[in-house]
Amino acid sequence: MAGLPHGKQIWIRGDFRFHPEETGFVGWTKEADRDRVLNQLNDGDLMLSYCTVSSPECELRRHVLGFAQIDAVPVRDFERATEDFMTRKRQADWRNKWQYRLPVRRAWRTEEAVLIGDIAFNTYQSNRGMVLTIQGAPLDPEEIEKVFAIRVREVNVFGEPPITEGAAVIQPLAGFFKPSRAFPG
Repeated sequence: MAGLPHGKQIWIRGDFRFHPEETGFVGWTKEADRDRVLNQLNDGDLMLSYCTVSSPECELRRHVLGFAQIDAVPVRDFERATEDFMTRKRQADWRNKWQYRLPVRRAWRTEEAVLIGDIAFNTYQSNRGMVLTIQGAPLDPEEIEKVFAIRVREVNVFGEPPITEGAAVIQPLAGFFKPSRAFPG
């Protein structure tokens, strides 16, 4: 697969929001749901987040929001979120939501409006929205080729070193996975 490191996958997952700057995780409400996904993932896999139809916080329903490169290591909510996020979570009485997580190492926000059905034309099915939100699903090779053409910008991830100034260029996602050129001999 052009651009995708050997043994890596891209998964789609419905989400309510995409703010890796304040939450450096992908989260589940039930530990068993997180563990089921964890058993299928590899370190470095990408998670494509799209806005669910039922999202109270997102105006771009059914649009691709961004991508997160995850580590296949379980963590808890308080380990990878800002204090502001945890305060809002408590105030909204979401104490029991999204507390089982996988950490994010890198993240990219989409810089163009892309409908999930146009990218994940085989994997995404609107009648499976809840299943895709809880379990996710790996994209097939044709879909991955479409994903790599989406223009994105790398963003900071809470709990990770900040990206360097000027590094947040807008380019197709594939550009972030091409090997860099070696120094001249």
